[in-house]
Amino acid sequence: MKRLKIHINHCQLLIFIVISLFNSSGFTQEPQNVKFDRLFSENIKYVKGLSQNWIYDIHQDSYGYMWFATWEGLNKFDGYYFTIYNEADGLSDHTIYCILEDDSGLLWLGTGNGLNRFDRKTQQFAQ
Repeated sequence: MKRLKIHINHCQLLIFIVISLFNSSGFTQEPQNVKFDRLFSENIKYVKGLSQNWIYDIHQDSYGYMWFATWEGLNKFDGYYFTIYNEADGLSDHTIYCILEDDSGLLWLGTGNGLNRFDRKTQQFAQ
């Protein structure tokens, strides 16, 4: 019976040991359940958190506001608070998929029930 000779140089051995250490379960991150609390202010329209953690689109407008298209409406972040717009405010659907801003500053929203336009000056939606 013949013996198989294996030739390993020191560099290959070192690489193997390092890769083995980093692939062990001690260095991997275990998934954790994270819960976010939604904090309300005196005004029910202003909250300190998104209406929904599922975000379809994010848009920064020409004024610097951040807009979030979520499963539960449109969320505007002014740097301090979130303002939430939903069907009660005139949206045609609670799910917003995309946000675009035109040259005149109007926001166009793609919803589950078609296209909506938001005029920031009047704070109104049109379908």
